[in-house]
Amino acid sequence: MCLLLAIEFLPLRIGCSIANARDTFDTYYQAKENELLSFIKQYGPYDGESLGIIPANVPSGASMNPVTGYNYIESPFSWTPDQCKGRGSEYLLAIAYLRYGIDPDPQRIEYAHITVNNVNRTPYFESPMFKPQKEINALADTIPFLGSLHIYPTAHDSDCIQCGDDTLYMSYAADPPSASIIFADLGLGVSSFEWTPTSADSGWHTVTFTATDAHDTSATQVWNILVRVNHAPTITSTVPSQLQLRAGQHYNLNLTAFDYDLQQFGDDTLKMSYSTSPSAVSASFVDNRGGSATFDWTPIATERGDHTITFRVTDFFDLTDTRQMLAQVYVCGDANGSGSINISDAVYLIAYIFSGGPAPSPLLAGDANCTSTVNISDAVYLIAYIFSGGPTPCAGCKL
Repeated sequence: MCLLLAIEFLPLRIGCSIANARDTFDTYYQAKENELLSFIKQYGPYDGESLGIIPANVPSGASMNPVTGYNYIESPFSWTPDQCKGRGSEYLLAIAYLRYGIDPDPQRIEYAHITVNNVNRTPYFESPMFKPQKEINALADTIPFLGSLHIYPTAHDSDCIQCGDDTLYMSYAADPPSASIIFADLGLGVSSFEWTPTSADSGWHTVTFTATDAHDTSATQVWNILVRVNHAPTITSTVPSQLQLRAGQHYNLNLTAFDYDLQQFGDDTLKMSYSTSPSAVSASFVDNRGGSATFDWTPIATERGDHTITFRVTDFFDLTDTRQMLAQVYVCGDANGSGSINISDAVYLIAYIFSGGPAPSPLLAGDANCTSTVNISDAVYLIAYIFSGGPTPCAGCKL
């Protein structure tokens, strides 16, 4: 079958006359996907002659038009092969050159072999849109103490999506490494990264996720992950190690505590408490929350003796800090520690003052008149109280 073309009413029988062409030759061109390939075909000069350049089998999307004219003509070719046109595909473009005054058949036939080569595209990572914007921008995360992190690093490749002839392999590297990381390549550019760190993992870790295609072209996404350890709280107020307190005397202590996690991250809680041994029923303790507490105690006579008081702050994860205070409760005027005030206490003081007898325990228990010293006037004060209805011991002392 002959292909008849009418160009300016000059018949060209391409299909019938190619075999009759006086000259055939081959040319070769290399093209790349999504890159422009262009060239210009020229014919002439032939003085005064009618000429034609007639292309056939022009690839889809390419541009090359039939051209006729006199003396000298040009026909440009341009083509930007689409993605996925490559993979070594060859396209054969036939170009006929005619001199109509010489012969109705083509004088020359050019076979232009165009090979479109694949341009491998680099994979790229998807932004982790499920995370807060500040963490996306920093590509960072913080794993709290006893917490965990589970993310799905995801990459894409245009060759995979549009052409279906590439594949992605997902991998990761952690510096420093951790044995508790669980990583899985789920296929199609999706991976799973799960980490429940231990206390040995505390500190900063640089985790690099890599997507590699079949051509060893890769893309990376780097995360900086801080693994936090829980910091123990600290009692910051001053707690006296020893305290001497007479029955009826009021004592107040305001306690404060600090927790790094609470201050920096706001995700910890503090509980303030206390204990006494032996118990002190007249003592009161109020946890004001947030690392503040108040201890009040006005001991009664039956609580005389030594008390070990322990103040404690505990965080959400049961880390604690403690302070201890040894409180010695005494009854003013009870010099011999018998639990009652009578003439034997006056005798005890006289023996201590004049005969080198044992001192009251504590010494202030013998300071009946609140002069901050123990002498014969305290013994006289007690005798007056016992026999003459004088003021009670320590009646004039500051409460």
